[in-house]
Amino acid sequence: FSGFILDKYYSICFSIPYLLVPAFWGWLFFLSRPSFRPTASLQRVLQSLMLGYFSDTLVYLTQWFAVYGILIIVSQIYSALNHNVTVLVVAAVWETLFTSIFLEAIPEELLKYAIIRHISTLEPLPSRYGTVVYAIYGTLGFIFFSGTLRILRIYWMSGAYEAMVYFTIESVLTSTMQIVTGLWIGLNFVKQKFREPAKSPFPTWRVVIPSIVFHAVFMSFISLMYLLYYWGDLNWKLFVFICILMFLVLLLALFLSYRRVKNLFVDPNFYALLNVDDEPADIDSDEEI
Repeated sequence: FSGFILDKYYSICFSIPYLLVPAFWGWLFFLSRPSFRPTASLQRVLQSLMLGYFSDTLVYLTQWFAVYGILIIVSQIYSALNHNVTVLVVAAVWETLFTSIFLEAIPEELLKYAIIRHISTLEPLPSRYGTVVYAIYGTLGFIFFSGTLRILRIYWMSGAYEAMVYFTIESVLTSTMQIVTGLWIGLNFVKQKFREPAKSPFPTWRVVIPSIVFHAVFMSFISLMYLLYYWGDLNWKLFVFICILMFLVLLLALFLSYRRVKNLFVDPNFYALLNVDDEPADIDSDEEI
């Protein structure tokens, strides 16, 4: 019976446990402790989640068709030039960078910032930590939508084995990358929103650039791996090597995040509920990611 279920519905079977990974992050930041819940409005938390989900819809569909068109064009050029290796390398580098930067990192990170900024205009932010929670849940919306569609796309184009491998990468590595970038957006927005009047304004580009850079670097590996798989040149050794590189980049980002929050997340003032008159106070350190 279990074999029949996996054979008929394995894409659903992979999608459901995939959702558990980002759900864990949502639980950790908001539901794991009773003291976290008053720091953010449940209505705004769910609104951030839905805004992230639907904002990523148009972005991902654009990515999907754009990448598909790019792959067709590159394949035609590659074939027309008698499978010239130089053309393949140049095309792979160009496609990887273009997709990772302009179709993935920039629009998604700008949308994460737009969501948290929109939430902040609806009502006074309840706490600094709650601001980070809104950013995290906006990011979860991106993960739930695009991650599940990526699994289904691999299922349509390949089969159960490829979907299972991609599920592992997407759920463990890519979703963690998204959480890290969302955390950075939230922390930097706190610096911008609760800046002391005596300090110079914290510009928007400093809020989003760290997340864009990390997102672009990480997704360059994903795009390269998918490109090699699409052309049939992805063997196990190359696959493991790329995964190791992604893991090392992720470890570096987690280390930088830990340095940023190790003192901040134990500061009671970071969780304190705010009045409107309290907003100018700045408790964030000057250390940035």
